[in-house]
Amino acid sequence: MNKLNVHRLSELILLSLFMLVILAPLSKTLLSQQSTMSAGEKRNLSPMPIFSLEAKSLAQFPEQFEKYYNDHFGFRDSFIKLYLFIMVNGFQTSPVDKVIVGDNDYLFYNDKAAKIFEDIQGINPFTQDELKIWKGILERKKEWLDKEGIKYLLVFSPNKHTIYPEYIPKKYIPRSGKTRLDQFIEYMKTNSDVAILDLREPLLQAKLEKQAYYKSDTHWNDWGAYVASQTNIET
Repeated sequence: MNKLNVHRLSELILLSLFMLVILAPLSKTLLSQQSTMSAGEKRNLSPMPIFSLEAKSLAQFPEQFEKYYNDHFGFRDSFIKLYLFIMVNGFQTSPVDKVIVGDNDYLFYNDKAAKIFEDIQGINPFTQDELKIWKGILERKKEWLDKEGIKYLLVFSPNKHTIYPEYIPKKYIPRSGKTRLDQFIEYMKTNSDVAILDLREPLLQAKLEKQAYYKSDTHWNDWGAYVASQTNIET
């Protein structure tokens, strides 16, 4: 085989591979059964828009079809998983703004509106007026429940950041003051008789025995829930 034929064969192979890559997602989209729900994203997928010759429908069709195709693009879930794998394992970076990649495969919620890390750093304290307002709300609840013969216990369930701070990247947790929970409990113990159960210490002890929170979720696991419920019952 001369060089010209080899060159043409290599171009044909390259062109074939290119067409395969281009057409594979479309073929997957057309030949696969269409789902209506994304299991990974926990949301409804955009449906195929209904084509109509009405002016309003024609104007909306391109945008609606783009949403449909984006949701049903062939191998979409596989591409997303590959992208997430590369970002997390290759670059140790979260591709999602509301998630921080920690050590030992731990993920931490980082909703800026909730000011979670500001609280951990102790730079988002309650004002005295806010503490008084919360005290009044809770005491009114306790007063009503007392009249009904019901014991009132205020239970604080700590987030994963509080129980596993050692896995949070150091740049996110420079401490400069008390957390809002520390501040609130201290204030209530001094100024109120509302019974408070702080689950931080029981869960900090529980994690020494085995993992108490999911690595890739914000919630405690079965072990953490068991310890919390038992502590609640015993209080």
